[in-house]
Amino acid sequence: MSNNHTQEANLNSVGHLFLKASVFLGVGFIITHIITVTITCVVEGFNWGINAWVLDSMGFIAGVVFTVVCRNGSQKGKNDFHKGYVAILIWSLSSIFSRLFDIAMLFGIVKFSEIYITPEGPVLFSNIISEILFGFTFNVTACIGALLIIKTPLKK
Repeated sequence: MSNNHTQEANLNSVGHLFLKASVFLGVGFIITHIITVTITCVVEGFNWGINAWVLDSMGFIAGVVFTVVCRNGSQKGKNDFHKGYVAILIWSLSSIFSRLFDIAMLFGIVKFSEIYITPEGPVLFSNIISEILFGFTFNVTACIGALLIIKTPLKK
């Protein structure tokens, strides 16, 4: 098999397919997050406090950046993007833990009023879609994809 065919086969590996799925979920997170912020502003107003706005904005920007990084990684071979896969793995693992904390706050299991008050109604529903259905699964899928790619041997 020629080098181009090997490269093409590598881009269809299970790890690359997980990264491609994570890109879809990342785009879903971006779109649903914008909708969630809009719903929250309509229902609750804009006075969330500086901590909530800063953390929310940082999470959104990180989601956008890593959606792009996952997209780039899903289109490159391991030899060409090895450090990128390590970055995706580190980012996704740290994001999984922060999202677990966020999910616990979302359902009122953990109370941290300096960040936000436990949402209800349409705000809770939109957060479940954006933060759990898309955001959390985006992180888990990216983590699995990066791990599968990293564990395969480098081609010489």
